[in-house]
Amino acid sequence: MTFFGFFFHLLGFAAPALVVAGVLWLALRRGRVRAGWSSARQYRALALLGLVVLAAGWVLTGADGSMATYAALVLGQGGLAAWLRQP
Repeated sequence: MTFFGFFFHLLGFAAPALVVAGVLWLALRRGRVRAGWSSARQYRALALLGLVVLAAGWVLTGADGSMATYAALVLGQGGLAAWLRQP
């Protein structure tokens, strides 16, 4: 596998977590969030949680991109966004 092939494969693996984190981050900007959570920190936390969930789903199911993993991704990142939304 070439460097570019590896890079795009890794980008394809991480894309769902990064996109969902971006959408939730934009939604969080419209309201009040917990004190001490800057905008950059919110995105980093959402993206990191998403990447951890995707990696755990890959390890547990043995397949990249299973629907159970994507469901866990949405529930995990949505739960964190709801928690951040609490003033």
